[in-house]
Amino acid sequence: MPGFTAYAGLLQIAEPTAGETLAVAAATGPVGAAVGQIAKILGCRTIGIAGGPRKVEHLQELGFDVALDHRASDLDGLLREAAPDGIDIYFENVGGAVWDAVLPLLNTYARVPVCGLAATYNSLDRLPGLTVPRLCSGPC
Repeated sequence: MPGFTAYAGLLQIAEPTAGETLAVAAATGPVGAAVGQIAKILGCRTIGIAGGPRKVEHLQELGFDVALDHRASDLDGLLREAAPDGIDIYFENVGGAVWDAVLPLLNTYARVPVCGLAATYNSLDRLPGLTVPRLCSGPC
């Protein structure tokens, strides 16, 4: 099931093309890891985001172009450095602070398949929803 989720979310919703920059949260999980590897096969530049040094190391083992720790004190700056030309696809699994760091870097016509919002699952003050400015007109 995680492989199908990654495959369908990436290929049917995000429709990646070679040369685009893709970021994925929870990138060491079964869905995120598959998304990153499929995107890499398709010629995308991949940014994996996970929590902790061991997970960052695992992202490097999986072949992500950039591996970031969402616990870093300057995630916003690290993401800006990793995606100087912005992000074309953000595969959302987490929400919360990771979403907040990615949102300003989304390019015009960026696609954001939302698989999960793990950061909000136990939160009473931040409901699991995304408010996004319209990133494209008509079908993306």
